Amino acid sequence: MNETEFRDRWERIRSHLRSAQDELNSADRFSKFVVERLREHEHAVRIKVDQNLAELGYDGTRIKEFQALSRQSSLLESYKANLDEVHAKLKNAEHSFEGQLADRRNLVAQQRVAFDRILNTVQNEFGGKITARRIDHGDRAQLESFVLKLSQRGITRWWNELSKDLRPSPETLLIALKNDELSKLRMSKAVQSTFRDSMIRSRQRELAAISCRDRYILELKLDDGDFRRLDDLSGGQRVSVLLSLLLQTNDGRPLVIDQPEDELDNRFLSETVLPALKKLKGRRQIIVATHNADIVVNGDADQVIQLEATANQGRVAEAGAIEKPTIRDAIVRTVDGGDDAFRLRQIKYGF
Repeated sequence: MNETEFRDRWERIRSHLRSAQDELNSADRFSKFVVERLREHEHAVRIKVDQNLAELGYDGTRIKEFQALSRQSSLLESYKANLDEVHAKLKNAEHSFEGQLADRRNLVAQQRVAFDRILNTVQNEFGGKITARRIDHGDRAQLESFVLKLSQRGITRWWNELSKDLRPSPETLLIALKNDELSKLRMSKAVQSTFRDSMIRSRQRELAAISCRDRYILELKLDDGDFRRLDDLSGGQRVSVLLSLLLQTNDGRPLVIDQPEDELDNRFLSETVLPALKKLKGRRQIIVATHNADIVVNGDADQVIQLEATANQGRVAEAGAIEKPTIRDAIVRTVDGGDDAFRLRQIKYGF
């Protein structure tokens, strides 16, 4: 397209736009004219109605009341249509809400089946050294927040006086409310009445939407033969027990251990971890990220990889068997206790 053709096309577009704008302006003026004529007609009709009412003996006050009622009645149909539309939307929303709750219940049931299967596998794998149990809806933090936000002294006291094991789940609380069985939840009659008054429809939906996750209690068998909850053990105890159990399993999948020296003392590393690593050599791939030279050197690693990092990225500086001179130098230079580890290796293995 040359310049002349381009200019002609541009002018045609501008002309069409001006024509369209003129038509819009004309339509706007016409619509305003129609509105004005309608208003004039409405005003004339009202004057005529007022005159007729006056001839029938109605005073000014009655006429104004009639006019107000007339205007309101003209809006009733639109109000009714809007109300019907709102009810339809509310019904659809409630149907969708109930469907989502059902989907969540199904998902929770599936998760419980899967977790129970995993827990049974763990207990069998570790030969009774780990026990596990599930507490349905055990994490009730969201529910507690909801109950306390009701800001009713009797309800708050009822909740606080219940032991954690007796506190209901959201679903149990809703069922008791709908079936008039709140007394089974140890509510007094006064608290029941207050709770019913507080639980308007929107709050019932809010309560139904609360999700209380299941809690799982793991207990580990210690050296003294007693079982202790995992939460009650120190960080070092947890790591030492779990790591020793992991190293004893027949699982053939790769095992990744990240800096075990951060939580474990040198005695446990040398007496438990290193012998286990040697025992598993050839049967299971184990990857250990560590700054401890004893693990690298006396753990009899087949492959040693030295990593270096900058602010933006990491890179492999050296890689190879421990007998490789550059690898030995890297261990001595960068890993804690490198010289001592090699001296110990020399004493034990002669190389």
